[in-house]
Amino acid sequence: MDAHQRLQQDERFYEDYDSISIKELILTIWGFRRWIVILGFAATLLVVGVGAVLYLLQEKYPVTKLSFQLEFDSAEKGQYPNGTPFSSSDILVTPVLKEVYQLNDLEKYMSFSNFKGSLSVIQRNDELRLLEYRYAAKLEDRKLSVEQRERLETEFREKKKSLMTANYELVFAGDESSAPLPPTLRAKVLNDLLSTWAEYAQSVKGVTQYDIALVSRDILRPEDIETEDYPVVMDMLRSTLKRVLDDIDKVMKVPGASVFRLPESGLSLLDLRYRTLDIESYRLNPMLAIVGAAWASGNGRHTGEYLRHRITELKMKAQDADARIKVYEKALKTYVQGGGIDAVGNEIAGALQAAPPGAGVHPFGSNVMPQIGESFLDNLIGMVKANLDIEFRRSLTQKIIEVGLEKARIDSDLNYYAQILKNIEDAEKLGAGKLAADGARQEIRRSIAAIYDNLMQTISQIRTIYEGLSQANLNAASTLYSLTKPVYFTVEKALTTQRLIPYLVVAWVLLQGCILLGVLIASAFMKPGGKQPATA
Repeated sequence: MDAHQRLQQDERFYEDYDSISIKELILTIWGFRRWIVILGFAATLLVVGVGAVLYLLQEKYPVTKLSFQLEFDSAEKGQYPNGTPFSSSDILVTPVLKEVYQLNDLEKYMSFSNFKGSLSVIQRNDELRLLEYRYAAKLEDRKLSVEQRERLETEFREKKKSLMTANYELVFAGDESSAPLPPTLRAKVLNDLLSTWAEYAQSVKGVTQYDIALVSRDILRPEDIETEDYPVVMDMLRSTLKRVLDDIDKVMKVPGASVFRLPESGLSLLDLRYRTLDIESYRLNPMLAIVGAAWASGNGRHTGEYLRHRITELKMKAQDADARIKVYEKALKTYVQGGGIDAVGNEIAGALQAAPPGAGVHPFGSNVMPQIGESFLDNLIGMVKANLDIEFRRSLTQKIIEVGLEKARIDSDLNYYAQILKNIEDAEKLGAGKLAADGARQEIRRSIAAIYDNLMQTISQIRTIYEGLSQANLNAASTLYSLTKPVYFTVEKALTTQRLIPYLVVAWVLLQGCILLGVLIASAFMKPGGKQPATA
């Protein structure tokens, strides 16, 4: 057989075997049906056997669960009673875990990282899950009209609200590297975690109280007023008194604060405010008249320098406030005259660009602006861009008022320090021999001690009213949680049947595919009549 004949024979062979039809595939599979059934059954037995071995021989580990429910109403919204964000992960924050870890001496059993990794919080709501499945099936219907779909969604949301409960499950799973913990200790750890978290949330984060920052009694210590000169002590008391008044104003904004009274004394916030103002008017300020007569300290030069520094600082703040008022007034005037927001922004930006780096700027012809720099003008430009028309005018007017009030407070402080300095300088001119020392000094000491005690008492009373309002308005329970079920002990496996079955199904499908592929490959070499591929 020459080469040409062999080439034609090979072409006919490949034409026979390359032309595949559906009919031939079905006939081939039908011809091997017995083998397919036998091998398929064997593959099924193999998959089931391997799955059973894997499931039965895998290592088991203990699991302890504790079900609980959050008692504050805003838990479903992801908020604590005071409105701050809440997450179930807050229960397992590091400070809580460390305290429980040390409290129960768990270092004997596992490392802290293993302890942290073995804990989890799972939200449980079987009724809500069933409702979601039910409505998901209804909403999958493509024949629904838009109105029907909207009605179903509205109905689902209404039913979902009624089923929203803050039910959780705290899970303590075993760890392969850890020594086994006694069941009683595992149960104690879970209970300690919840109680420690509740205490941490209330005492450290203050979640059952309004998110208001108040001063404490530590703002001014007794030793502070014993070691400083009288003018400095008076300044410290005056600053503390202002902060107390600010705290009263903060708490007054809480709903119900105006009618709330202390249980024992019956005092209200308004009473505390008036009493604090009386302390300033009738006890603190009158000491200015006698502080010069009582000036017998050997540290007079130091105190004089302190007062002069405060006066200089306040003068600079006053100049800064004046300059800011001029900027706001000029911006408002430019806008009202028809310049528009863009003109105001361009004028301010031009003033900013014209200023040398790090130096104060002098926009709109202002002669004094020692404290104004890029941050102030950037904020003003942002306000220009963020507000429109009436809101822009209102915001500028409000800024002018705020800075004007700040300027008034600065002027008041400036006059206060100037008067103290004048009294001291007058006393120094009289000479040490003419100071009415003992009587005046004792009177000032008694007044300072009385003012200090009154301020500390007022701080405590403000705190009591604040806590009472928080308790009354936020409806915060004495405990943030309650247990819904006792501790549950079980033994679980890492590979559950729910996770194993999908893997087994995939393996079974692959094996069936391999069987069919093997049948087709075998049929390619076993043509009817014993026809075999031609060889050279």
